[in-house]
Amino acid sequence: MNLIEKRDASELLKSEVGNIMNTSEKRNTSELIKEIDRIAYVLSILLIMGLIALYYFLWQNKSSFSNLNAFYDLGLSLIPNFIPVLVVFVISYAIFRNIQRIRSLNEKEELTENIAQKTNSILSPLMVDIKTRIGHINRLVTDSIETGIEQVCDSEETTNLGIEELKSTSVVKVIGIGNSWLLAEPHKSRLDDMLTSGCQIHVLIPDPLSPEVIERYEKDEPKSAKLGLNGIARRVIKWYEMKQRHPSLNVRIFNRYPVVNLSIYDKHVYASSVLYQKRGFESLTVIFRRPSKGAEIYEDHFDQVYLSGSVEITPSYLHLLKSKFNM
Repeated sequence: MNLIEKRDASELLKSEVGNIMNTSEKRNTSELIKEIDRIAYVLSILLIMGLIALYYFLWQNKSSFSNLNAFYDLGLSLIPNFIPVLVVFVISYAIFRNIQRIRSLNEKEELTENIAQKTNSILSPLMVDIKTRIGHINRLVTDSIETGIEQVCDSEETTNLGIEELKSTSVVKVIGIGNSWLLAEPHKSRLDDMLTSGCQIHVLIPDPLSPEVIERYEKDEPKSAKLGLNGIARRVIKWYEMKQRHPSLNVRIFNRYPVVNLSIYDKHVYASSVLYQKRGFESLTVIFRRPSKGAEIYEDHFDQVYLSGSVEITPSYLHLLKSKFNM
């Protein structure tokens, strides 16, 4: 349901609430009319009884009004005729009010039904929207529990979160195009400290002499990319130089077509796809909780590339690399 539909639904609901309030005021008026009816019935009955009593009094005391024969005769003639008229009026009014009451009950039932129908028509789309959102949340929660997905980030968020992970992790495993951010300060100093304290660091970087990697950079790399094969070769040399200072550093070159960038820390795995003619920052990164099903899949990928799809950097390879790229 879009914003306009929600606003319209809200206005309709307010209108129905206003109708209910008006109905409440009408109900109060109806109660007042009923009270007036009861008073009118009592007064009418008292009037009829009074007239009957007056007629009986006049009849029994005829001699007392000998001087007022004209008025006496007039009263005796009017009272018997007025009493039936008053009785018929009271009965007719009572029947009329009962008919009005029945009609009012029918109108109330119709109004209640109309309000229920309109309220249902207003709330039904809202409930469907809420149900859809709840289902979506349930799926997200289920995915998070079953696969370990905690977050999907853009490049800036990924960088900031990765920096925070690096501050406290004891394990770093990365596979990527250049892993250049790790070679920049202050992250490089952090890696030095980790290696000095015996932490595990495994780095997989593409082999710029591999035909598949060359194909990636000649055909599939975006034209705006600045790294290129020369940049990859310089990264290989920098990682090799770091390994000379820290023999515990595990740096290998892989000769397969790159399909994913991975960063593995103590608590999380960061995975992003290598897209066709796209830079790394143009891909979204999925963050998996460790341990989890999703994290295990990507950790297994890293292990497979590390054991079967990569080789160590040897002095002879480094010499060939420098000769190839005139370094």
